Amino acid sequence: MTASTPGQAVWRRGGRAGRWLGNLLLMLAAFAVSGTCGEFAVRWIHGDRMVLYPRYHSRAVYGDYTLRRLRPRTVFWHRSIDGHWRFATNSAGFRSDRDVPYARTPGRLRVLALGDSQTEGFEVRQDRTYTSVIERWLNANGIAAEVVNAGISGFGAAESLAFLENEGYRYRPDVVVYGMFANDFLDNVRSGLFVIEGDTLAVRSRVYAPAVRILDVLNAIPPMRWLSEHSYLYSLAFNTAWDWFKAASARRADRRLATEYVTADPAPTEDQVSLMRALVSRMSRFCRERGILFVVLDLPVPAEIGRGGYASSVPPSLLGDLGRAADVLLLSGEVLGPPRPTAPVHVEHGQHHVSEYTHLRFGMRAAQAIRDRAAALDRTAHARTDR
Repeated sequence: MTASTPGQAVWRRGGRAGRWLGNLLLMLAAFAVSGTCGEFAVRWIHGDRMVLYPRYHSRAVYGDYTLRRLRPRTVFWHRSIDGHWRFATNSAGFRSDRDVPYARTPGRLRVLALGDSQTEGFEVRQDRTYTSVIERWLNANGIAAEVVNAGISGFGAAESLAFLENEGYRYRPDVVVYGMFANDFLDNVRSGLFVIEGDTLAVRSRVYAPAVRILDVLNAIPPMRWLSEHSYLYSLAFNTAWDWFKAASARRADRRLATEYVTADPAPTEDQVSLMRALVSRMSRFCRERGILFVVLDLPVPAEIGRGGYASSVPPSLLGDLGRAADVLLLSGEVLGPPRPTAPVHVEHGQHHVSEYTHLRFGMRAAQAIRDRAAALDRTAHARTDR
């Protein structure tokens, strides 16, 4: 038997390495080709229904509560057939190009806005959200003001309440605006933060930050961030998994929910309305005890996609209690009037969030209501400045 020379051994090792590298490159090429084909297929099949709305949630600790917020100091984009929208967050994780200190500026009215993606401003330019409209309108009409947009996609009234009591109050607001939307009723149950025990609102959990750990990992990898903002195939896969886990968490929270998750939330149950009533009442008490004006916006839900139709997010059984809890209640029908085909209430495609037109109308009406109460607010401003 002839022994191999050192040169032959090196050649064989080099050959194996070459074959391994060749196989790796072939596999990567196959992934690239299949991914490209999949991307084109998704865009062709789903067309105007696809969205690129990356999730940039991160963990936030507010007092005893662990909740979600947007990743601080992050710039990202949402895209769909309707357009593309820039999101920029400040150091607190709010959608804003400027930081807002806890300390108030003397002589300047401060408004704190709470809510979900409608308030955060999905499918809306950053300077066209109702919070931006309120700020511009007040400043243009002789009232120096700044508005803090603390809306976070996915929040219900439960998370908004926990945020207000443990973090929002530190901004010493003169006004708190809560943008109510129809899916808040289910989100309150899903979060599991509060329950009704007898006639009392009780704390059940102080932690609700779904999927933030995996999002922190994914969003820390530049290629994954790029895919989340540019790949419809990635978006379809991610959102399918996201919706499945979201449906599972909802069923765990309330066993009476349907076994299949649907995008459009069903009409709220009596228990969900009772929970919302208690949450909003506690927000109201918190604000009134501190001389803060409490404003509730009834942000409309789509009724006829593509035709401008809309419906109120406030069920009739809640209307009276909500009117008593809020210092100002702006109902969608009173703000918007009849649907206008030339000015749609909701974005036509994508996820059908309220349009820039709707943000404009609600922002102006809310600003006018705040202006009408400005004299009373001014009498308590000095107390809040040093609180």
